[in-house]
Amino acid sequence: MNKAKKISAILILLLIAGVTSITLYRNLNEKEPTSFSLADINGIQHNITFEDKPTILLFFTSWCPYCNEDAPRVVSLYEKYKDEINLYGVNIINRDDLEEVIDYVNKYEIKYPVLLDEESSLHKQYKSPGFPTLIFLNKNGKEINRIVGASSIDIIEAQFINAIKTY
Repeated sequence: MNKAKKISAILILLLIAGVTSITLYRNLNEKEPTSFSLADINGIQHNITFEDKPTILLFFTSWCPYCNEDAPRVVSLYEKYKDEINLYGVNIINRDDLEEVIDYVNKYEIKYPVLLDEESSLHKQYKSPGFPTLIFLNKNGKEINRIVGASSIDIIEAQFINAIKTY
């Protein structure tokens, strides 16, 4: 019986060590992007780097009711902070329709670039769980915060300010 307990304890320690090693390996090898490139709704390619100002990615779809709820808030905050931040709308176009995205941009008078993530690769890379998702990035492209779902303008603005102050 004593031998069985020792073997069980050793197996548990090995399991814990294995899980810890895998977690550390994944965390150390998950690299933040230094840049990425996507086309906008007009077909113009945008190479996004994180070096000049804080960058905010807004993952959205035109049919999402929460995205439609947040759109006027984000547009007003962009107008207020556009000299201090880079904001990019990222539409998951394989789950949307280009004409509807263009109508959405026109309806809310969006002035920031709206990029098309055709394969959802950026959406997957940032593990965006739903729409809308605002991801705040520092000068190294490292995520410093995120907001998932519709939020009050005060909550969104607090994160804009935080991104600017911590840049």
